[in-house]
Amino acid sequence: MVLGCGIPLLLIFLLPLFGVSSSVTFSIFIVLMLACHVVHFAMMGRHGSHGHGKEPESK
Repeated sequence: MVLGCGIPLLLIFLLPLFGVSSSVTFSIFIVLMLACHVVHFAMMGRHGSHGHGKEPESK
């Protein structure tokens, strides 16, 4: 979790060192990182329930 949040923040500061200075590029990068977080939390929520919506049958 720390790497998933820390690396994008670090890249925001390191990208200008590599010559990326366009505001459009930064905007696209931030939107992509937001999408990655949304997908991550959606998948984590889906795997969090062990029953997967199915109730065990009782006899």
